[in-house]
Order: sequence, then structure tokens, then C-alpha cells
Amino acid sequence: MPTLTFYSTDAGNGECYRNGTSWSNSRSGAGTGHGHGAGASDTIGGSYNNGSNSKYTYRGFFPFNITGIPAGATITSAVFSVYIDTIVGSPSLGLILTTQADVAILANTDYSALTLDTPPEGATRVSASLNQYNDFTLNATGLLWLPTPGTDAYVKLGTREARDIDNGLDDTNTYANGRFNDYAGTNYDPKLVITYTPFVASSSKFFSFFN
Repeated sequence: MPTLTFYSTDAGNGECYRNGTSWSNSRSGAGTGHGHGAGASDTIGGSYNNGSNSKYTYRGFFPFNITGIPAGATITSAVFSVYIDTIVGSPSLGLILTTQADVAILANTDYSALTLDTPPEGATRVSASLNQYNDFTLNATGLLWLPTPGTDAYVKLGTREARDIDNGLDDTNTYANGRFNDYAGTNYDPKLVITYTPFVASSSKFFSFFN
């Protein structure tokens, strides 16, 4: 079956974080910072306690422009992959859907532009592995997030650490850093590989019988 690989190349991909005096405050509300450093990785999910009454929670944002799948095709599978180059603790990452306002600009307000508690998850959670692509195979829920084949539209994926999703953050530093599109080429870019079955028009033969 044909496959297409899409890269999250818009400027709106990156990390978004919020710091607060408690984990409850850190987890909810608008972010206090965002972006991704040129040629560097940033945190795609997890939390950090800096020891001075400030708790940081991080989330990753990955908009993909899904263009080129033929109209009428049936998407059979999709795998989202992010290259992780730093791990602290043992982070487990979940795949969620965001409502990021602008795919070209990541904003602090995008931090909370998602379902905070018990969000639908688009794949089985992944235990972060170092210095390699970490793959999220989209489940039935995740596949429903993808645009209709033949349209030019975005899917706005996000990553969160399991304790953030489950409202179980604590003072243990646990996070994963992933690479974004500012690395040269596409060897480390976040990517979405979609497999599909092309549409095939049915042919019918009509016979006329004359006496």
C-alpha cells in the first residue's frame, strides 16, 4: 500500500510550558513560555521542580499539514515519530489532540488549548527511548483526527507526560526532550507516516438483450 511522510515543519511546532507555585497551578491555565531553540532540542513532555517554589510542566506541539493523499483513499495506518535526545527519570508520553490557534506561531495560550483531564489519547503511551525516533502508532481515535483524504488541512498533535495527563505530577524531575524542525534537513524532524489504500472506482457492465 502507498505511504506518504509528512514533516512538522511549521514555525508553530515546539514546546510550551507553565510554571507555578504548585503542580495544580502549573498544570492548568495559560503557559508562561514557549518556542524551540535553533539547533537544540526542547521538552516535549514532563515536569521540572527548580527547588525554589516553582514547578514547571512542559507539553509538545506538532502541527502537520496533510496534503497529497488522494481523494477517496482510505487511511489504514499512521505513525507519529519524534526524535528524543534527552531523558530525565523515566517519562511515559501520551499523544493528544490540541486546538492550537495558529500553526505558524506557537503561543503561551496554546498550552491550555487542549483537554486537560482524561483527554482522548490517539495512541498507546510510549516509554521514552534515548537517541532515536519514538513511534506512536495511531489507534482508532487518533485516525479519526486526520483530515479527510483529498483535502488540504492540518492535524494538530500534542505530547504530554503521563503524570500530567493523569494529574499525578510530583517533585520528581521527569521529562523528555525532542528535536524539532530547526535541525538541518529532515533526519530528526517530527514526522507522520500515513499508509493508505487508493480509491478504486467500481466498474459495472450492463447488458441489454433484444428479442
